[in-house]
Amino acid sequence: MLVIEQLSHLSEFMANVSGLIICALQAIIVWASLFSCKQAARDKPVALVEWNAGQCDQTYDPYRLINRITESKVQDGITSLTVSFRESCCATYGFRPQVDFKDNKLFLLSYTGESPDSCACDCCFSIEYRIVGLPAAGYETYFHGKKIEISNDHYKVVKPTSELYNGQEINRTNRYGFKEGRWMTFFKDGGIEAIEMYRERELYEEKSPLWRKVFYSSGRLSYFSRNDTTESWFADGTLERRMATYTVGDTTYQKVFALHDNRRLYKRSLERSYPSLSRRESKPKNESVESITQVLYDEEYNTNGQLKRRVTKDTTYTWHGNGRIASLEFGNGSIDYDEGGIVIERAFYWTIEGPAQWPALHHSLYADIGRSGKVLKVHYVREELIQDGIVPGEHYYWTWNKAGKLIESPVNWEEPLPWKGVNQLTIP
Repeated sequence: MLVIEQLSHLSEFMANVSGLIICALQAIIVWASLFSCKQAARDKPVALVEWNAGQCDQTYDPYRLINRITESKVQDGITSLTVSFRESCCATYGFRPQVDFKDNKLFLLSYTGESPDSCACDCCFSIEYRIVGLPAAGYETYFHGKKIEISNDHYKVVKPTSELYNGQEINRTNRYGFKEGRWMTFFKDGGIEAIEMYRERELYEEKSPLWRKVFYSSGRLSYFSRNDTTESWFADGTLERRMATYTVGDTTYQKVFALHDNRRLYKRSLERSYPSLSRRESKPKNESVESITQVLYDEEYNTNGQLKRRVTKDTTYTWHGNGRIASLEFGNGSIDYDEGGIVIERAFYWTIEGPAQWPALHHSLYADIGRSGKVLKVHYVREELIQDGIVPGEHYYWTWNKAGKLIESPVNWEEPLPWKGVNQLTIP
């Protein structure tokens, strides 16, 4: 019985040992499998599998913008990095992103070779890079050779500042250096020179003040500008100038009133702007919405009260100091007079039909006229078609001496003379 009992214990022991060995082998297999997966992931090459570029974002000031990572996430083995950066406004369709990974550094490019199409402005863009093969963490990121980091700050961060005036906080700047709230400057004697009011919170753009007041040293108001009106005063309190803008429906009006220093009327005007759908009769499919500005009245006066300039619906008049007419400007030309009332110059403007991409070609003709009434010189300017577009202004000259002899003309001119049909000119 003792032997049987010992054999039973031995059998149980061997069973336990066998179970432990099996568990140990299973653990080794699992660990080896995990190690193999991690090694495979580590050996998988870093590659850009997809990218998406955003349109020009005008929320931010591109000239202050810091290139940075705005979002980073990993899902299903793909790392998504969104980079915000400054680039030319015209670069929207020129992005060709690429990535490279070496020495634990990720290098991002928005394009390779020459930069995308450029123009005279910059804008804020973003590109989302979707990349496989990256480690979970521990690497540095570079954008066009410069290190970037994830950040919610779109501009350089500076220390906020402010001052106290009579217990009130003034002259405050925020973490981006933008002015906020009430700003004040003072004369040397402590009197208030100017007050400006900025938005209480400004994070995206350096805006003009909501309103601004400037004072004389006497304390009288000198200048006041707000959203729709600007006014200034003489030191005695008399209104010097007012410009007011207001809107009725889809029409915007601008009214101006101003005095000379001697308090005589200097200027009074009223004009309105409204949208209009323009359509060329010959090409009705070419439509565009444009703004039309119409002068209702516009007058300027000399210091003696004499009228100097008047703009009407279709003609602008100016006068010499002696009261004689100086010039007439109208839609298709102008006439200039000397102080004795003699015509000294005439101008004529017209357009001709252009190709589809150029709605019209502009022509101008200027004629200098002698006291005899005969033309002394003709200056002709026109837009001309070339293979790649138009030449904005080609100039041609004809000149006659006092005897009426032609002494200058364009070389090899074989076209009809540009003044043909202009009955208002007397050509020698």
